[in-house]
Amino acid sequence: MKFKKVLAMTTVAAMVAAMSACSSTNSSSSTDNSSNAAAQTADSAAQPAAEETTAQAAAAPAAAAPGEAAGFTEYPISDQNETEVEVMPGVKLNVAGVYFQPVDYYPAGAAPGAADNDIHIEADISGGEGSDKLGYGVGDWIPYLTVDYSVVDESGAEKASGTFMEMNASDGPHYGANIKLPDAGTYTCKFTIHSPEENGFLIHMGEETGPEVQEFWKEPVTVEFANWNYEGPVQQ
Repeated sequence: MKFKKVLAMTTVAAMVAAMSACSSTNSSSSTDNSSNAAAQTADSAAQPAAEETTAQAAAAPAAAAPGEAAGFTEYPISDQNETEVEVMPGVKLNVAGVYFQPVDYYPAGAAPGAADNDIHIEADISGGEGSDKLGYGVGDWIPYLTVDYSVVDESGAEKASGTFMEMNASDGPHYGANIKLPDAGTYTCKFTIHSPEENGFLIHMGEETGPEVQEFWKEPVTVEFANWNYEGPVQQ
């Protein structure tokens, strides 16, 4: 009798242990299934978002070139509209000439605006080879220059002349002016570049803070853009 009781108790204990193990296994399986379902749901939600981001990136326009972003096109002055000029031994500046439609300025009335002119002409002047000797980085815009301009036709008659002003635009600082040039034709455009020393621009002296060359050029230098095939005023 005692043996049967012991056997029965042992059997019950084994059944309880088996049920407990089964319950633990089922619980673990349920947890794993829930985790897998949650992961699949997250992946499903992320996939459309990733596809949408990729589609938006593909549809995004390329970065606009200078001038295009503001809705205008720069036209080169002559086929050789960019050149290097040596202002001092071993020191060069990059000079480019372009033109486009006449513009208005801020403050209003500071210079003749778009209504009174045919084109806006500008000189882009930056550091070139050896400009670091004067403390300018290659490609850096050179401020405090006085830049005179002259436009002559094939007969040598001057059609426009003056001094550019320093100004800023969507594509950066430059020297420019609105001019009247109503007739299409072939022209030569000249830029005469004076030293910043003439405008009181200083330069450090001494080995500690001064550049390698511690003086500016003394005589103005001239850049000429010949065979400018001008097609007439540019409309906005």
